[in-house]
Amino acid sequence: AERGSPSPPASASTEDAASLSAEAVDARLLSLGVDPTPGDPSSSDRRACLVCVSRPNFWRTHRASHPNAKRVKSWMFVHAKYREQLADVVSLAEGTAAGGEYRQFPALKLAAGKFMKKIVRHSKFEDEQLFRFFKEEVATRGGVGDEELGKALEELMKQHAGEEMTRSGTLNKSLEEATEACAADDNGNIEEEKCSVALKNVIEALKTYQEEMLAHLELEEQTLVGRWLGLSTELYGIYRDNYLKFPYSFMY
Repeated sequence: AERGSPSPPASASTEDAASLSAEAVDARLLSLGVDPTPGDPSSSDRRACLVCVSRPNFWRTHRASHPNAKRVKSWMFVHAKYREQLADVVSLAEGTAAGGEYRQFPALKLAAGKFMKKIVRHSKFEDEQLFRFFKEEVATRGGVGDEELGKALEELMKQHAGEEMTRSGTLNKSLEEATEACAADDNGNIEEEKCSVALKNVIEALKTYQEEMLAHLELEEQTLVGRWLGLSTELYGIYRDNYLKFPYSFMY
């Protein structure tokens, strides 16, 4: 998409595609990384292709095939690592509880705390740099921006500001309660039944945190990957030059 034109929508229905001119369909395909000219496909095939490639999960799944794949590579890698690390924390909690390894709880608390701090830093980068760029340069550009993107960004930033704090607060509360419940007495003994109940609450809080975090990461990717890949060279340059700051300029 050129700087003065709207960004491609996150998804296009069959009806949306049918309402576009042939030139508009080709322009949308090009902006989404698809050259519509090889083999000179029919108009209906081009429209069907547009419907397919504009689906929210299409470029999440097939991003490596996009000519601009490097734009999102590091961001998606970081998200994948977060998913793995969070799964490891949940597994550590379940193993600690199932095996009665209550003295491992401090390691679990440390791992959960480190993960939450990483998420806070990542969310701060997104709000102040990545999301800010898409909000200012794509979603609200001169009254012809991407309204759907604007609404999605508003929801994502709302989750960062409020819901993420609520998730972290609930998990931290369960961790603090377990810290007290699993503490050894003066003789080095742990009240196992009390600690077991507290660990079950930690696991429940962790799984809720995990479920909501995975949904949040998915929404981020559905919202941005296709648009990020499809940015014009000019807009991508504006993102790199005017919004991206050290040390993230080496990553994203």
